[in-house]
Amino acid sequence: LLVVSLILDGILWNRLNDLTAQLNAIKPGMDSLKVEREQMLSDYASLRDEINLRVGGCCVRRSHG
Repeated sequence: LLVVSLILDGILWNRLNDLTAQLNAIKPGMDSLKVEREQMLSDYASLRDEINLRVGGCCVRRSHG
C-alpha cells in the first residue's frame, strides 16, 4: 500500500509540475490579452465621448437654428 501511495504521489507531483509549466507558458499571452482589452475599452470610451459630442453638438445646433 505504501508503494502504491508513493507511486500515486509521484504521478500527481508530475502532473502538478506539468500544469505549472503550462500555466507559466500561457501567462505572457494572458498578460498581452489584458493589455489589449484595456486598450480596446479605452478606445471604445473615447469613441463614445466623440459620438456624444458630435450628436450633442448636432442637436444643439438644430434646436438653435
